[in-house]
Amino acid sequence: MKKKSIFLESIIVVVVGFYGCSLTFPTMTLDEFIDLYFPGYGGKSWQVLGSPGFSAGGTAYTSLYVDNGTPYVAYQDWVNGTKATVMKWNGSSWQPVGSPGFSAGEAAYISLYVDNGTPYVAYQDVANGYKATVMKWNGSSWQPVGSPGFSAGEAAYISLYVDNGTPYVAYQDWVNGTKATVMKWNGSSWQPVGSPGFSAGEAYYISLYVDNGTPYVAYQDWANGYKATVMKWNGSSWQPVGSPGFSAGEAYYISLYVDNGTPYVAYQDVANGYKATVMKWNGSSWQVVGSPGFSAGEAAYISLYVDNGTPYVAYQDVANGNKATVMRFTGTEWTNVGNPGFSAGAANFISLYVDNGTPYVAYQDVANGNKATVMVYK
Repeated sequence: MKKKSIFLESIIVVVVGFYGCSLTFPTMTLDEFIDLYFPGYGGKSWQVLGSPGFSAGGTAYTSLYVDNGTPYVAYQDWVNGTKATVMKWNGSSWQPVGSPGFSAGEAAYISLYVDNGTPYVAYQDVANGYKATVMKWNGSSWQPVGSPGFSAGEAAYISLYVDNGTPYVAYQDWVNGTKATVMKWNGSSWQPVGSPGFSAGEAYYISLYVDNGTPYVAYQDWANGYKATVMKWNGSSWQPVGSPGFSAGEAYYISLYVDNGTPYVAYQDVANGYKATVMKWNGSSWQVVGSPGFSAGEAAYISLYVDNGTPYVAYQDVANGNKATVMRFTGTEWTNVGNPGFSAGAANFISLYVDNGTPYVAYQDVANGNKATVMVYK
Protein backbone atom coordinates (compact mmCIF):
# COMPACT_ATOMS: atom_id res chain seq x y z
CA MET A 1 0.00 0.00 0.00
CA LYS A 2 3.04 2.26 0.54
CA LYS A 3 3.86 2.43 -3.19
CA LYS A 4 0.20 2.93 -4.09
CA SER A 5 -0.08 5.76 -1.58
CA ILE A 6 2.99 7.50 -3.00
CA PHE A 7 1.67 7.06 -6.54
CA LEU A 8 -1.75 8.47 -5.73
CA GLU A 9 -0.34 11.30 -3.65
CA SER A 10 1.80 12.20 -6.66
CA ILE A 11 -1.31 12.28 -8.86
CA ILE A 12 -3.04 14.59 -6.39
CA VAL A 13 -0.04 16.94 -6.35
CA VAL A 14 0.13 16.99 -10.17
CA VAL A 15 -3.63 17.60 -10.55
CA VAL A 16 -3.69 20.36 -7.95
CA GLY A 17 -0.61 21.96 -9.48
CA PHE A 18 -2.16 21.81 -12.95
CA TYR A 19 -5.23 23.67 -11.76
CA GLY A 20 -3.22 26.24 -9.86
CA CYS A 21 -4.17 24.77 -6.49
CA SER A 22 -7.76 25.85 -7.10
CA LEU A 23 -9.42 22.47 -6.65
CA THR A 24 -11.49 21.70 -3.58
CA PHE A 25 -11.58 18.01 -2.68
CA PRO A 26 -14.23 16.44 -0.44
CA THR A 27 -12.96 15.72 3.07
CA MET A 28 -11.95 12.06 3.09
CA THR A 29 -9.13 9.69 3.96
CA LEU A 30 -6.67 8.49 1.32
CA ASP A 31 -8.40 5.08 1.29
CA GLU A 32 -11.75 6.80 0.63
CA PHE A 33 -10.14 8.87 -2.13
CA ILE A 34 -8.82 5.67 -3.74
CA ASP A 35 -12.23 4.00 -3.55
CA LEU A 36 -13.94 7.02 -5.12
CA TYR A 37 -11.55 8.05 -7.89
CA PHE A 38 -9.60 4.81 -8.47
CA PRO A 39 -12.11 2.00 -7.81
CA GLY A 40 -10.44 -1.38 -7.42
CA TYR A 41 -6.94 0.12 -7.21
CA GLY A 42 -6.86 -0.08 -3.43
CA GLY A 43 -7.69 -3.78 -3.52
CA LYS A 44 -11.03 -3.44 -1.72
CA SER A 45 -14.07 -5.40 -2.82
CA TRP A 46 -17.27 -6.91 -1.47
CA GLN A 47 -16.46 -10.24 0.15
CA VAL A 48 -18.67 -12.87 1.75
CA LEU A 49 -18.10 -13.16 5.50
CA GLY A 50 -17.85 -16.89 6.06
CA SER A 51 -19.99 -18.99 3.74
CA PRO A 52 -22.75 -17.57 1.55
CA GLY A 53 -26.11 -18.73 2.86
CA PHE A 54 -24.66 -19.68 6.25
CA SER A 55 -28.01 -20.18 8.00
CA ALA A 56 -29.42 -23.69 8.35
CA GLY A 57 -32.36 -22.84 6.09
CA GLY A 58 -34.37 -20.03 4.62
CA THR A 59 -34.67 -16.72 6.44
CA ALA A 60 -36.62 -13.47 6.52
CA TYR A 61 -36.49 -10.19 8.47
CA THR A 62 -32.66 -10.21 8.63
CA SER A 63 -31.29 -7.62 11.07
CA LEU A 64 -27.55 -6.85 11.42
CA TYR A 65 -25.50 -5.26 14.19
CA VAL A 66 -21.71 -4.99 14.50
CA ASP A 67 -20.52 -4.66 18.09
CA ASN A 68 -16.85 -3.69 18.52
CA GLY A 69 -15.98 -5.42 15.26
CA THR A 70 -18.12 -8.51 15.88
CA PRO A 71 -21.08 -8.96 13.51
CA TYR A 72 -24.37 -10.42 14.77
CA VAL A 73 -27.39 -11.32 12.63
CA ALA A 74 -30.95 -12.01 13.77
CA TYR A 75 -33.57 -13.51 11.48
CA GLN A 76 -36.76 -15.50 11.16
CA ASP A 77 -35.50 -19.08 10.91
CA TRP A 78 -37.53 -21.21 8.50
CA VAL A 79 -35.83 -24.45 9.58
CA ASN A 80 -36.80 -23.80 13.19
CA GLY A 81 -40.51 -23.11 12.90
CA THR A 82 -40.08 -19.52 11.65
CA LYS A 83 -38.87 -18.66 15.15
CA ALA A 84 -36.10 -16.15 15.96
CA THR A 85 -32.43 -17.11 15.69
CA VAL A 86 -29.31 -15.02 16.33
CA MET A 87 -25.90 -15.87 14.87
CA LYS A 88 -22.52 -14.36 15.74
CA TRP A 89 -19.28 -14.25 13.74
CA ASN A 90 -16.48 -15.73 15.86
CA GLY A 91 -13.65 -14.73 13.53
CA SER A 92 -13.74 -17.85 11.40
CA SER A 93 -17.35 -19.06 11.26
CA TRP A 94 -20.94 -18.23 12.17
CA GLN A 95 -22.18 -19.73 15.42
CA PRO A 96 -25.63 -19.55 17.05
CA VAL A 97 -26.06 -17.38 20.13
CA GLY A 98 -27.90 -19.82 22.36
CA SER A 99 -30.40 -22.18 20.80
CA PRO A 100 -31.58 -21.60 17.23
CA GLY A 101 -35.28 -20.79 17.17
CA PHE A 102 -35.33 -19.52 20.76
CA SER A 103 -38.61 -17.60 20.57
CA ALA A 104 -41.78 -19.25 21.86
CA GLY A 105 -43.35 -19.21 18.40
CA GLU A 106 -43.13 -17.53 15.04
CA ALA A 107 -41.24 -14.22 15.02
CA ALA A 108 -41.74 -11.45 12.45
CA TYR A 109 -40.60 -7.83 12.10
CA ILE A 110 -37.34 -8.76 13.84
CA SER A 111 -35.06 -5.96 15.10
CA LEU A 112 -31.61 -6.57 16.65
CA TYR A 113 -29.48 -4.35 18.89
CA VAL A 114 -26.24 -5.30 20.66
CA ASP A 115 -25.48 -3.19 23.72
CA ASN A 116 -21.87 -3.58 24.93
CA GLY A 117 -21.78 -7.25 23.99
CA THR A 118 -25.35 -8.03 25.07
CA PRO A 119 -27.72 -8.87 22.20
CA TYR A 120 -31.38 -7.82 22.39
CA VAL A 121 -34.05 -8.89 19.90
CA ALA A 122 -37.52 -7.37 19.45
CA TYR A 123 -40.17 -9.03 17.32
CA GLN A 124 -43.84 -9.62 16.64
CA ASP A 125 -44.59 -12.64 18.83
CA VAL A 126 -47.18 -14.87 17.18
CA ALA A 127 -47.29 -17.16 20.25
CA ASN A 128 -48.37 -14.16 22.31
CA GLY A 129 -51.15 -12.73 20.19
CA TYR A 130 -48.90 -11.05 17.62
CA LYS A 131 -47.83 -8.59 20.32
CA ALA A 132 -44.34 -7.17 20.84
CA THR A 133 -41.74 -9.16 22.77
CA VAL A 134 -38.13 -8.28 23.60
CA MET A 135 -35.58 -10.92 24.55
CA LYS A 136 -32.06 -10.50 25.90
CA TRP A 137 -29.07 -12.84 25.93
CA ASN A 138 -27.83 -13.16 29.53
CA GLY A 139 -24.66 -15.06 28.65
CA SER A 140 -26.18 -18.52 28.93
CA SER A 141 -29.78 -18.27 27.69
CA TRP A 142 -32.36 -16.00 26.11
CA GLN A 143 -34.71 -14.38 28.61
CA PRO A 144 -37.67 -12.05 28.04
CA VAL A 145 -37.27 -8.42 29.07
CA GLY A 146 -40.42 -8.01 31.12
CA SER A 147 -43.48 -9.92 30.01
CA PRO A 148 -43.62 -11.59 26.60
CA GLY A 149 -46.22 -9.86 24.46
CA PHE A 150 -46.08 -6.65 26.50
CA SER A 151 -47.79 -4.38 23.96
CA ALA A 152 -51.49 -3.67 24.48
CA GLY A 153 -52.35 -5.37 21.20
CA GLU A 154 -50.86 -6.61 17.97
CA ALA A 155 -47.64 -4.90 16.88
CA ALA A 156 -46.00 -4.60 13.46
CA TYR A 157 -43.09 -2.71 11.88
CA ILE A 158 -41.14 -3.15 15.11
CA SER A 159 -37.93 -1.15 15.63
CA LEU A 160 -35.59 -1.59 18.64
CA TYR A 161 -32.97 0.72 20.13
CA VAL A 162 -31.01 0.26 23.37
CA ASP A 163 -29.76 3.54 24.83
CA ASN A 164 -27.20 3.12 27.62
CA GLY A 165 -28.77 -0.16 28.71
CA THR A 166 -32.37 1.03 28.35
CA PRO A 167 -34.40 -0.70 25.61
CA TYR A 168 -36.94 1.27 23.59
CA VAL A 169 -39.36 -0.22 21.05
CA ALA A 170 -41.39 1.60 18.40
CA TYR A 171 -44.15 -0.16 16.50
CA GLN A 172 -47.40 0.09 14.60
CA ASP A 173 -50.02 -0.27 17.33
CA TRP A 174 -53.10 -2.14 16.17
CA VAL A 175 -55.03 -1.38 19.37
CA ASN A 176 -54.56 2.32 18.69
CA GLY A 177 -55.65 2.60 15.08
CA THR A 178 -52.37 1.22 13.64
CA LYS A 179 -50.73 4.48 14.74
CA ALA A 180 -47.17 4.74 16.11
CA THR A 181 -46.40 3.87 19.73
CA VAL A 182 -43.07 3.90 21.59
CA MET A 183 -42.46 1.94 24.79
CA LYS A 184 -39.49 2.03 27.16
CA TRP A 185 -38.22 -0.50 29.70
CA ASN A 186 -37.92 1.23 33.10
CA GLY A 187 -36.13 -1.65 34.80
CA SER A 188 -39.25 -3.39 36.05
CA SER A 189 -41.94 -2.90 33.37
CA TRP A 190 -42.65 -1.54 29.91
CA GLN A 191 -44.19 1.93 29.89
CA PRO A 192 -45.37 4.09 26.98
CA VAL A 193 -43.30 7.13 26.06
CA GLY A 194 -46.01 9.74 25.85
CA SER A 195 -49.41 8.72 24.54
CA PRO A 196 -49.83 5.37 22.77
CA GLY A 197 -50.78 5.91 19.14
CA PHE A 198 -49.26 9.42 19.06
CA SER A 199 -49.07 9.77 15.27
CA ALA A 200 -51.80 11.75 13.51
CA GLY A 201 -52.85 8.71 11.49
CA GLU A 202 -51.74 5.23 10.56
CA ALA A 203 -47.97 4.69 10.57
CA TYR A 204 -46.02 2.19 8.44
CA TYR A 205 -42.31 1.47 7.88
CA ILE A 206 -41.49 2.65 11.39
CA SER A 207 -37.84 3.36 12.26
CA LEU A 208 -36.59 4.33 15.75
CA TYR A 209 -33.39 6.04 16.89
CA VAL A 210 -32.58 7.23 20.42
CA ASP A 211 -30.00 10.01 20.50
CA ASN A 212 -28.57 10.59 23.99
CA GLY A 213 -31.87 9.75 25.64
CA THR A 214 -34.06 11.51 23.06
CA PRO A 215 -36.21 9.17 20.95
CA TYR A 216 -36.93 9.98 17.31
CA VAL A 217 -39.37 8.03 15.12
CA ALA A 218 -39.69 8.14 11.33
CA TYR A 219 -42.59 6.57 9.47
CA GLN A 220 -44.85 6.61 6.44
CA ASP A 221 -47.60 8.99 7.49
CA TRP A 222 -51.05 8.05 6.21
CA ALA A 223 -52.53 11.27 7.60
CA ASN A 224 -50.18 13.20 5.32
CA GLY A 225 -50.41 11.54 1.93
CA TYR A 226 -48.23 8.52 2.78
CA LYS A 227 -45.23 10.85 2.95
CA ALA A 228 -42.35 10.70 5.45
CA THR A 229 -42.74 12.22 8.90
CA VAL A 230 -40.27 12.37 11.80
CA MET A 231 -41.40 12.89 15.39
CA LYS A 232 -39.21 13.69 18.41
CA TRP A 233 -39.90 13.23 22.12
CA ASN A 234 -39.28 16.56 23.89
CA GLY A 235 -39.59 15.16 27.40
CA SER A 236 -43.31 15.75 27.73
CA SER A 237 -44.87 15.19 24.29
CA TRP A 238 -44.19 14.06 20.74
CA GLN A 239 -43.55 16.91 18.32
CA PRO A 240 -42.89 16.83 14.57
CA VAL A 241 -39.38 17.62 13.35
CA GLY A 242 -40.21 20.18 10.71
CA SER A 243 -43.39 19.70 8.71
CA PRO A 244 -45.24 16.38 8.86
CA GLY A 245 -45.16 14.69 5.47
CA PHE A 246 -42.01 16.52 4.36
CA SER A 247 -41.05 14.20 1.48
CA ALA A 248 -41.97 15.22 -2.07
CA GLY A 249 -44.29 12.25 -2.45
CA GLU A 250 -45.10 8.88 -0.95
CA ALA A 251 -42.26 7.28 1.02
CA TYR A 252 -41.69 3.55 1.57
CA TYR A 253 -38.93 1.47 3.20
CA ILE A 254 -38.11 4.32 5.58
CA SER A 255 -34.83 4.19 7.53
CA LEU A 256 -33.80 6.73 10.20
CA TYR A 257 -30.40 7.63 11.63
CA VAL A 258 -29.56 10.50 14.01
CA ASP A 259 -25.94 11.65 13.82
CA ASN A 260 -24.92 13.90 16.72
CA GLY A 261 -28.38 15.41 16.93
CA THR A 262 -28.94 15.62 13.17
CA PRO A 263 -31.69 13.33 11.83
CA TYR A 264 -31.31 11.72 8.40
CA VAL A 265 -34.04 9.74 6.62
CA ALA A 266 -33.65 7.42 3.63
CA TYR A 267 -36.62 6.08 1.71
CA GLN A 268 -38.05 4.81 -1.56
CA ASP A 269 -39.16 8.03 -3.25
CA VAL A 270 -42.33 7.54 -5.32
CA ALA A 271 -42.13 11.12 -6.62
CA ASN A 272 -38.72 10.30 -8.10
CA GLY A 273 -39.34 7.01 -9.85
CA TYR A 274 -39.31 4.85 -6.70
CA LYS A 275 -35.58 5.54 -6.43
CA ALA A 276 -33.63 6.15 -3.20
CA THR A 277 -33.63 9.60 -1.62
CA VAL A 278 -31.97 10.81 1.59
CA MET A 279 -33.07 13.92 3.47
CA LYS A 280 -31.41 15.69 6.39
CA TRP A 281 -32.76 18.09 9.02
CA ASN A 282 -30.65 21.28 8.93
CA GLY A 283 -32.17 22.79 12.06
CA SER A 284 -34.95 24.66 10.31
CA SER A 285 -36.07 22.51 7.37
CA TRP A 286 -35.60 19.17 5.63
CA GLN A 287 -33.13 19.28 2.76
CA VAL A 288 -32.19 16.66 0.20
CA VAL A 289 -28.72 15.14 0.60
CA GLY A 290 -27.29 15.24 -2.92
CA SER A 291 -29.85 14.62 -5.63
CA PRO A 292 -33.32 13.21 -4.99
CA GLY A 293 -33.75 9.74 -6.50
CA PHE A 294 -29.98 9.20 -6.74
CA SER A 295 -30.07 5.42 -7.26
CA ALA A 296 -29.76 4.07 -10.81
CA GLY A 297 -33.25 2.58 -10.67
CA GLU A 298 -35.95 1.62 -8.21
CA ALA A 299 -34.75 0.88 -4.67
CA ALA A 300 -36.36 -1.31 -2.00
CA TYR A 301 -35.40 -2.69 1.43
CA ILE A 302 -33.52 0.55 2.11
CA SER A 303 -31.14 0.69 5.09
CA LEU A 304 -29.33 3.87 6.21
CA TYR A 305 -26.21 4.35 8.33
CA VAL A 306 -24.28 7.57 9.01
CA ASP A 307 -20.64 6.92 9.87
CA ASN A 308 -18.76 9.93 11.28
CA GLY A 309 -20.92 12.28 9.26
CA THR A 310 -20.84 10.22 6.06
CA PRO A 311 -24.22 8.75 5.00
CA TYR A 312 -24.31 5.25 3.49
CA VAL A 313 -27.38 3.58 1.99
CA ALA A 314 -27.86 -0.09 1.15
CA TYR A 315 -30.79 -1.25 -0.95
CA GLN A 316 -32.24 -3.80 -3.33
CA ASP A 317 -31.21 -2.44 -6.72
CA VAL A 318 -33.89 -3.10 -9.35
CA ALA A 319 -31.59 -1.70 -12.07
CA ASN A 320 -29.08 -4.43 -11.20
CA GLY A 321 -31.22 -7.55 -11.03
CA ASN A 322 -32.66 -6.85 -7.56
CA LYS A 323 -29.19 -7.41 -6.13
CA ALA A 324 -27.65 -5.47 -3.23
CA THR A 325 -26.00 -2.11 -3.81
CA VAL A 326 -24.37 0.29 -1.33
CA MET A 327 -23.84 3.98 -2.00
CA ARG A 328 -22.02 6.65 -0.02
CA PHE A 329 -22.33 10.44 -0.02
CA THR A 330 -18.94 12.09 -0.58
CA GLY A 331 -20.06 15.57 0.40
CA THR A 332 -20.91 16.48 -3.19
CA GLU A 333 -22.43 13.36 -4.78
CA TRP A 334 -23.60 9.79 -4.19
CA THR A 335 -21.12 7.15 -5.37
CA ASN A 336 -21.15 3.37 -5.40
CA VAL A 337 -19.19 1.54 -2.72
CA GLY A 338 -17.57 -1.15 -4.84
CA ASN A 339 -19.61 -2.63 -7.66
CA PRO A 340 -23.36 -2.02 -7.81
CA GLY A 341 -25.40 -5.21 -7.56
CA PHE A 342 -22.60 -7.07 -5.78
CA SER A 343 -24.67 -9.91 -4.29
CA ALA A 344 -24.83 -13.27 -6.10
CA GLY A 345 -28.55 -12.88 -6.75
CA ALA A 346 -31.58 -10.99 -5.54
CA ALA A 347 -31.27 -9.60 -2.00
CA ASN A 348 -34.27 -9.07 0.30
CA PHE A 349 -34.54 -7.78 3.87
CA ILE A 350 -31.30 -5.80 3.55
CA SER A 351 -29.64 -4.52 6.73
CA LEU A 352 -26.58 -2.21 6.74
CA TYR A 353 -24.01 -1.45 9.43
CA VAL A 354 -20.84 0.63 8.97
CA ASP A 355 -18.16 -0.15 11.55
CA ASN A 356 -15.44 2.53 11.60
CA GLY A 357 -15.61 3.02 7.85
CA THR A 358 -16.14 -0.65 6.99
CA PRO A 359 -19.59 -1.41 5.55
CA TYR A 360 -21.32 -4.73 6.27
CA VAL A 361 -24.56 -5.89 4.67
CA ALA A 362 -26.84 -8.77 5.71
CA TYR A 363 -29.70 -10.01 3.57
CA GLN A 364 -31.93 -12.88 2.52
CA ASP A 365 -29.90 -14.44 -0.29
CA VAL A 366 -32.24 -15.69 -3.02
CA ALA A 367 -29.32 -17.25 -4.95
CA ASN A 368 -28.54 -19.40 -1.91
CA GLY A 369 -31.94 -20.81 -1.00
CA ASN A 370 -33.19 -17.66 0.74
CA LYS A 371 -30.62 -18.24 3.47
CA ALA A 372 -28.77 -15.47 5.31
CA THR A 373 -25.60 -14.01 3.84
CA VAL A 374 -23.33 -11.26 5.19
CA MET A 375 -20.90 -9.37 2.99
CA VAL A 376 -18.20 -6.89 3.99
CA TYR A 377 -16.37 -4.29 1.91
CA LYS A 378 -12.67 -4.59 2.62
